[in-house]
Amino acid sequence: MAKKKKGASSKISATSSVNVPENPTRENVSILAETLGNIDLHYEAAPPSPTEMAESVIFSPRSPVHALLCPVEDEKSIDCSTSKPFIPACYKWNGVPTNGSQTRLMKLLAGKKREIMTANKRILTTRELISASEAAISNLENTIERAYHVTITMQICLRSLETVCDNIKSLDTGSTSIDSTKESNSFKTCHTVISYIGLPSQLDELKSLPDQTTQLLERIENLERMTLQMKKEPLDWRMELEFHQYDLKQLEIHHKSLGEVINGIKSILSAMRRIPTEIWVKVFDYWVRERDLEAAHHSLPSPLLLGQVCSSWRQIVLGTPALWVRFDIYKPTLWPQSVLDNLERAKQAAASNDLHYTFFGHFNPAWGHQVQQFHNPYAHAFSTPGHFPGFSTPTNGRIGTPTKEVFAPVPSSILTGFLSTHLHVGISFDFHIYTPPVNAIKTLTLTGASTGWGSNLKRFLESCSSVEELILENIWLTGSNSLSMPNLKRLCFRIDRFEPFDISVFLHSQIRDLDIRHNGSDTVELGSSAAPCLTHLRHLAITPHEYPLLTHIMTPNLKSITLYPANQRTAVVISSPGLQSVNEDLNSTLVGSFITSLLPKLQKVGEIKFIEWTIQSTIDCVYVLEKILSVSSLLQHVRFEQCHLNGPALICLIAKANSGKIDTEELLATTVPKLDDTNSFSLSATCRLKSLAELTLSSCTGLTRGQCDVLASTVGKLNIYV
Repeated sequence: MAKKKKGASSKISATSSVNVPENPTRENVSILAETLGNIDLHYEAAPPSPTEMAESVIFSPRSPVHALLCPVEDEKSIDCSTSKPFIPACYKWNGVPTNGSQTRLMKLLAGKKREIMTANKRILTTRELISASEAAISNLENTIERAYHVTITMQICLRSLETVCDNIKSLDTGSTSIDSTKESNSFKTCHTVISYIGLPSQLDELKSLPDQTTQLLERIENLERMTLQMKKEPLDWRMELEFHQYDLKQLEIHHKSLGEVINGIKSILSAMRRIPTEIWVKVFDYWVRERDLEAAHHSLPSPLLLGQVCSSWRQIVLGTPALWVRFDIYKPTLWPQSVLDNLERAKQAAASNDLHYTFFGHFNPAWGHQVQQFHNPYAHAFSTPGHFPGFSTPTNGRIGTPTKEVFAPVPSSILTGFLSTHLHVGISFDFHIYTPPVNAIKTLTLTGASTGWGSNLKRFLESCSSVEELILENIWLTGSNSLSMPNLKRLCFRIDRFEPFDISVFLHSQIRDLDIRHNGSDTVELGSSAAPCLTHLRHLAITPHEYPLLTHIMTPNLKSITLYPANQRTAVVISSPGLQSVNEDLNSTLVGSFITSLLPKLQKVGEIKFIEWTIQSTIDCVYVLEKILSVSSLLQHVRFEQCHLNGPALICLIAKANSGKIDTEELLATTVPKLDDTNSFSLSATCRLKSLAELTLSSCTGLTRGQCDVLASTVGKLNIYV
């Protein structure tokens, strides 16, 4: 019989006759099936020999490679996600391995990955052997059971054949006795039939019965002998099965240990641990600044929330005072003791004068309703001097369940000395509920809901007499002709949904920094009063829509200008060529008016910054820069931050501005590609551009590496930040 391939499935069909071997083995299952009759058996092939098993496990060694450069298919075969990482007890969680240690750990990781791949293959092979053994045992048991039933059936058939033979002999005896009778009349018919048919034992159909009986008896004996032999086979298979199962258990233990080592090395070498502390401080700082509204109101301030992640983060948080600059303050006069304790920790981590306090006037913290329970006639019944046991609402919704939270009055020392405060006023806000003193505030930020405020806002601002920096986010002052803020030095507007409002009440001569940015197409307005002269203004940040403001204010000592883009076009809908031409005319009018009002302010400006002039901007920032360079000024430094730049156009502009130092024609002919019609950029042939000493590109797009190299040769100093 041909040997079956490993893992192949075979189907055996019965035939009419077969020669049964004297000593059947498991290789003779097909012969046995033919003996059993019309029975289909499906069985798994025998397990491979030890040599074949070794050949399936051992593979050619690979050259050592870096662990991070392993092929993708190898990485997929390594499944150790369920294994806990093994971390040596001597490892310091707040430390980073040295470069030499990292190299050795990478080599160890690569070796363990190869070992676990080998273990995976051995586990798969052993599982296949276990499946083959279980299938063989099941097939043998089914075959033995069927052979037993077939043997019984054959024995019944044998007894039936023996009975038939005995009956035939009886018929022969009766026929002989009839034939010997000499009576002439009564048995003449019987004699005629017997002479015609003959004796029953002499019939051709019945002559083979003795031989069939003998053959059936031999088959029964052979089948019983084969069944007895097969009963020994399951014991051997079960013995092999136990070996395979024990081997699989040991392999899985080894695989688990390898997975723990691999996960431990990965944990130590993970990017989370290798990131410098300065990067984490930057990430944490962004997260702390983005906390707002309901998401901010936890029992712990955000730095401590970060410190709960791991000991390494906790060390960074506690060792970085800059992360503790913000703390939320609340309307209730009683605060949870945990909040007060955290405030004390924040004041210890960061100097008290550096804390920025945030007040949500329209929002009541989660524990605010608990404080209200204390302000009732029966509060003294369950209160102690200075401290109040709190009641909270558990997750199941039942109210009145006592907790360990303790409330205490806010010390007066905490409510004084606020130098930086951020108030969220929303749509409606009563400034009287803000109880902390305001006479010491230096930086005040007000966040509204894109609405104007009247006398309430004016009185509150005037009460903040020490404010030097005022930031108004989606809120502005209306209906007022004057505002007294004698110490105001910096004024900043950040408005999403813009409505024109009078800004003249804020424009005092002592202002040094004016910053206006909005997303609308309108502009701030100046009242009927005379144009203010901002003699101390050093920095001005505006959008192109503020050209009327530029036209009327006087800034004799302006040193720096920041230009925000006009992202919203003046024509909202463009549905036909006619409307599109109208839109282009309006945009060109805006550009012309803005540049006309900007150029007279540049005499003493030494630095200009373009921020977020993307490809959707209405005006090309390079075009604006060309107009700026055409004016005689002290400009030395231009900065582009998060802008999309036309590389060839910028090169042409800088090359022409510094034409006295370089060969412009040769540079443009050899390094600058030709511009197509859609992106054409033309420089004025008549005006002479001012040379530029320094150019800074920070997170800008639209420039290639080669174009940056060209810019470096055309400008005195090029700074690029990616």
